[in-house]
Amino acid sequence: MSTIRGLVFHSRFHYVKQHLDYTTRRNINEHLSEQVRNVVSEQVFPVNFYRFEMLQELDNAIVTVTTAAEQPLFQSIGREFAHAIVDRYFFNYTEAQKPQRFLAQFQRLYARLWGFGQIDIRPESTRKSTIILEYPVSVHPAYHIFMTSFLTNAIALCGGKSVQLNPVESEDDPQECRKYVTTWQ
Repeated sequence: MSTIRGLVFHSRFHYVKQHLDYTTRRNINEHLSEQVRNVVSEQVFPVNFYRFEMLQELDNAIVTVTTAAEQPLFQSIGREFAHAIVDRYFFNYTEAQKPQRFLAQFQRLYARLWGFGQIDIRPESTRKSTIILEYPVSVHPAYHIFMTSFLTNAIALCGGKSVQLNPVESEDDPQECRKYVTTWQ
């Protein structure tokens, strides 16, 4: 059983609360299994661990009920979450305008904030890094969209201009591993 911290669930809760009306929120709740509904209806603590499959079920319910296209929906969730997380935990990096310093600190805090798999960030120059995300299980596409949007926007908030986050495809990498090269000006 793979787990992820409740903080990531909060990205979905925030988006749903800010952008969807009461009826749509209720319909999302009705699309969840009883077990997931019980968890998300109670207080989800940011530091507690929850089954990753519950996040996937919530993501699927949001897409199904809203009939929104997955790509722009989860890009928006990732963008809004980047603003919240960077403001809350990485404010000094927005002031310093040093994306590499943000990435180094994000790598150090990833286990405490996300708690899902591992992240390895390898600086290649002052404006380029390789980011490797290794997950304990296969991850649904919405989660990848969310993570790439989160990282791109967080780097931009910390001073990166024209941020690019490009996947590096390799047949040698397992399905549970995602590698990106990020560059900025």
